[in-house]
Amino acid sequence: MKKICFLIFVLFIIASCSPNQDINGDYLRGVSYTTIKNVKTVTTVGAAGDEIVATYNYTGGQLTSVTSSDNSFSYQLTYTGDDITEILYKSVDDTGQDITNTQVLTYSAGKLTKSEGDVVFAGSGTFTSSTIYSYDGDKIKSIITKVKDKATSSERYTIQTDYGFSGSNVSNFNIV
Repeated sequence: MKKICFLIFVLFIIASCSPNQDINGDYLRGVSYTTIKNVKTVTTVGAAGDEIVATYNYTGGQLTSVTSSDNSFSYQLTYTGDDITEILYKSVDDTGQDITNTQVLTYSAGKLTKSEGDVVFAGSGTFTSSTIYSYDGDKIKSIITKVKDKATSSERYTIQTDYGFSGSNVSNFNIV
């Protein structure tokens, strides 16, 4: 009789103990799964302990700019409809020289297919970059970037990255 009572008691305890789960079955109670629409700021701390705050600005729900608290970088985004069609990126290199990178983006059938523009290094010249994005169905197949010296039109370098997939996930990539 004691064994039967013990088994009933154990079954009662097991049945009455529900895991600490929220309504959707996740063990992280209180975590909201709504999409984060607008990140306002991101703070990073460098090796020397210096803190940089990136502030994200939106217009009509679209990210339009990002600026750093120390003025070391900024982004300006231009849209046509929902597509980003131009990115202006400004930064400062390790020697304090300004870098300006302007890229114009082109789409086909809703996919980014090309970005072209100039990268201006204060005191070091201007380079032209062109990037082609190739797809296999809906998945990226390769990205090829060519950079030329704008003054001489001589090619500086080409970088090609080929992607492989396992299902929907990138399973490998090769930089050529």
